[in-house]
Amino acid sequence: MRGLARAQAAGPPKRLITFYVSSGCAKSYFWPDAPGTTFDLKTSLSPLEPYKSRMTIIGGLGLLGGSDHRFGMDNCLTAGADTSYELTLADTLGSQILNVSVAPEWGGDEMSVRNKVKQPGLSSPAQVRDQILGQVNPGAGAPATTSNADAIRRFRSLALNLSQKELDELKLRTTELPYEANKVQAHIEAVQALKAKLDTEQAPMNPGFSCETLETTALDAAAGLEHNGIAARQNLPKLLDAQIENVAEAFKCGGATMANIQVMHAWGNHAFEWIGLTEAHHQQLSHWIPSEPTGSTAQKFAQCHNWMSTQMLKLLQKLDVADPLDPGKTILDNTVILWTSEVNGSDAHLTDNIPVVLFGDLGGTLKSGQYVSLTGPRSIGDLFATLSTAMGAPLSSYGPHDSQGVVQEILA
Repeated sequence: MRGLARAQAAGPPKRLITFYVSSGCAKSYFWPDAPGTTFDLKTSLSPLEPYKSRMTIIGGLGLLGGSDHRFGMDNCLTAGADTSYELTLADTLGSQILNVSVAPEWGGDEMSVRNKVKQPGLSSPAQVRDQILGQVNPGAGAPATTSNADAIRRFRSLALNLSQKELDELKLRTTELPYEANKVQAHIEAVQALKAKLDTEQAPMNPGFSCETLETTALDAAAGLEHNGIAARQNLPKLLDAQIENVAEAFKCGGATMANIQVMHAWGNHAFEWIGLTEAHHQQLSHWIPSEPTGSTAQKFAQCHNWMSTQMLKLLQKLDVADPLDPGKTILDNTVILWTSEVNGSDAHLTDNIPVVLFGDLGGTLKSGQYVSLTGPRSIGDLFATLSTAMGAPLSSYGPHDSQGVVQEILA
């Protein structure tokens, strides 16, 4: 898998974001009436109308082998594997994940998993910003500048000098072994060519990107707010704004190509008072939808999703800007965002039809502007394999459950 990823690494950068919202959806106000390209956007997704042509709603994907929130949180990004798909993909591509959390109430409900161990996201927007700056210019904690990039190029050049010294010593030891000597000489010539390129290169580490004036409007608005535990519930809007700004700025700056945004955790009992609702999101709203699929409770739950869609709209707009590494395209053009959850939205906490929406076509590798209704329940691991394939690391399945292969309906 890693070798195939390296072979496909050339070309415009591909970026991936996982956007998680707890407790599923009110299905009567989420799923379109019919599959195809003329699908309708119900209450939950209606704010995203401006990006309808760049989104794909997928029905029929589930988490096989269990149900309830605990099972859902353990499997929503793993599909039953020991490690969640985005970490496996990041490891394969040699990338880092910007893993952020928004107003979590307690630990243990993280969606990101490595070797069956939960990977908590940073809930402090300020700490996330520090991490972004550290990735751009490791160890400095400050935006990358031309002088910083020059210093790093010099360091790399010195490191290559050390490698060449070892190769020179190895060459002396293989003078009587023609085949091995030729291999060593080829390595020496490759190191010399790379060193010459670094010595003459004048461009900054992230060509075309500017990391000196990162946007801080939302970050400043969230400064000093409680960002973890019960006290963080009322701060969710400002915290989410700040984390969306963080991810967008990290992508614009060239410091990241993969990110997780986990909004609340399972059992998130935040009351969306900022839109006039006083009931708890999980206990008082999501639990009572099935008894009245189009009743007032379902409508209120859909309003919560509607507000979440306005936040997704902000993220899309922030990424819908020129991509300096791919002239004529936007960062969003080369990105895919996966919106998902851990249950389907029923009081039984079933996991047979998880709400899934994709945004962006990942450099033209994915079809968008459609509602795809799969024959389910089909393992969500098939979607993870599809996204991995589109990102340049081909897979036919992900997780231990029976697979129907990649989701051909969404591949371009």
